[in-house]
Amino acid sequence: MESDKSVKEAALQSSYANSTNRTLFSAIKELAEKRKVPISHIVLGYLLSQRMAVIPVFSSSSIEQLNDTILGVETQLSEDEIKSLDSLNGSGLGECSTADR
Repeated sequence: MESDKSVKEAALQSSYANSTNRTLFSAIKELAEKRKVPISHIVLGYLLSQRMAVIPVFSSSSIEQLNDTILGVETQLSEDEIKSLDSLNGSGLGECSTADR
């Protein structure tokens, strides 16, 4: 019989390891490679471009990793990049202009 922890972990895995998130991650990874920046910069730039209030929460295992992630605050995505990512995650935000964000 599975433990409660195993059941919770399986539920969490199935919530996030889905085709939408895999597709979105692939697009984010491709954009990061194109811009020659870490994936965390694209993710942070995308989160900060949202119309709603977003408080990104992240962790790091070293000072270097923390400093690198903080640099992501300066990442500005173009309106087309935001729309592209929005269309993949089904958020419906792709129709707004960056001026509305």
